[in-house]
Amino acid sequence: MRISDLKALVSKTFVLTFVFAVLAISSLAQSGTTGVSGTVRDQNGAAVAGATVTLTNPATGFERTVTTNEDGVYSFLGIQPASYRMEVTGSGFKKLVNSELRLLVDAPIQFNPALEAGDVSVVVDVTSNTIDAIVNTQDASLGNNFVPQQITQLPTDLRRVADLLSLQPGVTRRLCRRWPK
Repeated sequence: MRISDLKALVSKTFVLTFVFAVLAISSLAQSGTTGVSGTVRDQNGAAVAGATVTLTNPATGFERTVTTNEDGVYSFLGIQPASYRMEVTGSGFKKLVNSELRLLVDAPIQFNPALEAGDVSVVVDVTSNTIDAIVNTQDASLGNNFVPQQITQLPTDLRRVADLLSLQPGVTRRLCRRWPK
């Protein structure tokens, strides 16, 4: 094999590796999934190590269980957007249940449960109808998730998607015309 053939082979290999790396990184940028993470603490604010956190989707039967680390931290990544039920149990604590955990696409949330000391057979039910369920406080991505009620309440009679998209942050309503030649 000549040196020029070897150089051509190395340059082609480098270019292909670069292209595949760019494609791999871009595929991770918009995954269409979401996540939930947080720290399990007791009522005094101390981390609860070894607590069991179970995330279930009653509609699909999906279930995933993790155990908190020594700092009380848990994390569920790559979760499909939906409504979930989260159960948190720890030795010597009441079971905490959040039946209204809404995970939206590309909007990971942080849920920090506080366990109460007491009888293990007692269940503490938590609701999360707060502004934190709507506002993305995890990263700098822009965008909104819409529910059908918001679409039907648009102030137009045609309910066009362009009208809906114009409500996004940073979007302006501008007609697209051909550039002058």
